[in-house]
Amino acid sequence: MRRPLSPEDHKISFTQFVFTIYKTQIGIGILTLPRDLVETTGTDGWISLLIGYAIAVTVSILIIAAMSKYPNDTLYELLPRLFGAWIGGGLSLLWIGYAAGGSLVMLLWSIHLTQVWVLPAISSPTLMFLFVLPICLYTFHGLKLVGRFGEFVYLISFWMPLSLFWGLKDAHWLNFLPIGHNGWVNIILAVKTTLLSFLGFELAFILYPYLTEKKRAIQGVVFANTLALITYSIATVISFLQFSEETLKEYVWPSLVLLKLIRLPFVERFEIIFVALYLVILFATIVPYLYMAAMGANRLLRTKNHRYYTIAFLAGCVVLSVLFRPSFWQLQWMGRQYGKAGFLLAFLFPVFLWLWGIGYRFIRKERHP
Repeated sequence: MRRPLSPEDHKISFTQFVFTIYKTQIGIGILTLPRDLVETTGTDGWISLLIGYAIAVTVSILIIAAMSKYPNDTLYELLPRLFGAWIGGGLSLLWIGYAAGGSLVMLLWSIHLTQVWVLPAISSPTLMFLFVLPICLYTFHGLKLVGRFGEFVYLISFWMPLSLFWGLKDAHWLNFLPIGHNGWVNIILAVKTTLLSFLGFELAFILYPYLTEKKRAIQGVVFANTLALITYSIATVISFLQFSEETLKEYVWPSLVLLKLIRLPFVERFEIIFVALYLVILFATIVPYLYMAAMGANRLLRTKNHRYYTIAFLAGCVVLSVLFRPSFWQLQWMGRQYGKAGFLLAFLFPVFLWLWGIGYRFIRKERHP
């Protein structure tokens, strides 16, 4: 029989806080972002990336500012406190659906990526079953293990973006000129694409109450977003230097195409090894979102264990993989819908929550001076 989780099972260190957010942000985006940007704004996409980073950092700081007024509350306690039981419960349900949707979309993308690049003969249900086992184990044992998993994934994968520098040996620096040639309108339009790549910082809503060094929370979210910016910049800039705009539009996974250029005497197809290891990074995105959803369901229904919801969700994913095998275009559609939800909940909602919290405290102060 499993022991119940203790408060110590949820305490996380500063580095666990940083790397959990960072590794959640680096999902499928690093593989597709260069193509997504070039379709909207050409090689000026790096400017959009910097603007998106600034917005993500600002919203992350607002999340910490809102949570710091109620340091022991997660999002699921804060919403009923500020909005009442019914509205707060409804908003909690939206966040649970958002987090569960993020886990599902990333699981389906992981299976698709594996079938295209590594194991084309393995069926979707088989891969889903193999994937949910480690995900289930890491989600079961509290937030501390989720944080340790983020640290572990960073330590074994920090070299992976650096391997893209191999593409610089045939770089075409003139691809960047003239700067701004697609116009500022397109640069601004591409900012939304970059914002979605920074999704993951909203995990601060559930991580902050368990952070042992709350005074460093703002430093932590800035550091996590900066690491994400560096990683995305490496993939984006090197792709722009290696490929022309028209060529880049033809590649679905431009970062993986860059890896095909690597030739080692003892490895024929380095990109296959890269994808196999990259699955661990994708799991580091799935696990925190799944934990966020399971925690929310546990708090909303006032039960004692989040594990039941984890098992139910992952069992549903296995059944879904038997009944539904999405194509690449269906996965893209699902990603776009999830991106819309992420824009509303991760970027707009924290601003609203911060303003609402200020008004709520002002009214209480007026009523109870």
